[in-house]
Amino acid sequence: MEKAEAAVEAVASTLAVKISDTDDWTIGEGYITAMSARLYEALLPYSDAAVDRDTNSPTSGRRRPQASSSQRRLDEALRRLEEQQRGAPDDRAAIKRARRKVGRIRTAIRRQEMRGHFRLREKACVEEILRSAEPPDATRQTATGETTATTPATRSSQCPILRADLETHFIGVNTERSSFVAGAPIGRAFRAALEGLPPATKATDAFEGEITLDEVEAQLHHVTASSAPGLDGIGYAIYKRFAPQLLPLLHATFKFCWHHGRVPRCWKVGVVRLLPKKGDPTNPGNWRPICLQQAVYKLYAGIIAKRFTRWMEMNERHTDAQKGFRAFNGCAEHNFLASAMSDQSKRQNRALCIVWYDLANAFGSGVPHEMMWFVLQQLGVPPSFVSLCKDLYTDAAFMISNAQDGCTSPIRQLTGVFQGCPLSPHLFTATLIPLLRALQRLPDVGVKLSGDDKPSVTAYADI
Repeated sequence: MEKAEAAVEAVASTLAVKISDTDDWTIGEGYITAMSARLYEALLPYSDAAVDRDTNSPTSGRRRPQASSSQRRLDEALRRLEEQQRGAPDDRAAIKRARRKVGRIRTAIRRQEMRGHFRLREKACVEEILRSAEPPDATRQTATGETTATTPATRSSQCPILRADLETHFIGVNTERSSFVAGAPIGRAFRAALEGLPPATKATDAFEGEITLDEVEAQLHHVTASSAPGLDGIGYAIYKRFAPQLLPLLHATFKFCWHHGRVPRCWKVGVVRLLPKKGDPTNPGNWRPICLQQAVYKLYAGIIAKRFTRWMEMNERHTDAQKGFRAFNGCAEHNFLASAMSDQSKRQNRALCIVWYDLANAFGSGVPHEMMWFVLQQLGVPPSFVSLCKDLYTDAAFMISNAQDGCTSPIRQLTGVFQGCPLSPHLFTATLIPLLRALQRLPDVGVKLSGDDKPSVTAYADI
């Protein structure tokens, strides 16, 4: 792969110099837009050779790692299962017993590995446990904000709905039903909930300092190589495989975008794939949209998301009630709190009424854009960062790729936040801060646990 690395480095170094040398947005945007196509052209001649060499490379000379006792038990159980299937294929009861034994050993191995990783990767382990309890076509949002999905093999990935019908449905979903008015009388309680916030004096460098090479490298190391690519076809795997060659180009690109407070127009177009939910497959509402954005955009969004969350945490903008997409396992704490409130109510022989809310299409249409910008300003976020976020959604659109008769035309994202963008969950939870603070200020609600501790609301993203 030395020739491929040299080809990538030639493209990357040329574009990095051109981007660094210009201060004109239009010119720089052209160079950034050309990045994916230039990388594709550089790597195309080596793609088949790389596959052939990886496929034909000898592995017999490599020393196999020493097997653990659990692995030896699994190998023995698999051997006995194979012998049973060959020697007595009609003895179904014996074969079932052998298969159950294999399953028990595999489960034990997974649990043992989970216990070993839990101390170092608590959030990932909790997500894995929750994922294992979901149906095979479930989707979930990871702690970083990116969406993962699995589609069952028995159901078609092709949506049976015509693209014209999908366009009509999603245009309606992604258009504001009513305009947000910041000073409307109905919002007085929510505006009052943001009054009296202490000045945001900490982590001011989060919005002022230039993006560093270390930030780019850390974000690239953090992402998963197997994530699907966006419209340009260049996924994380390419950026990670050729990281030494591409890091200077990514650094120059992100510095340029950060300096101008803008991103290229091509980064704002996502490809949506619809995954089936329960119900009538001809109803567009029974399909879950999963948006695939360009990997280079998600790397940039991941960096600014970390800066934004650091500023939010250091300046204590979130209430303790919000645990969604924060740097700790909030599900366990919320569950414990709910149990404690229930026990306390029983001890005091008092009625306890709990209301659960799950916002329909929370990310897709849950918050108007003007409301997001207003709340960010009230929280004390600098105007430059609010303007940067506004630009991300200016003329943003997505196309649905698996309609019955092909790909739809671009559909404008006029409300809500992007599905799958690392910044989206943090913009969403920030917008809910007035609601949570207003609920906490309501009189005669909550359960007094001790002293001044009287919790009345908990949230994990939505409520």
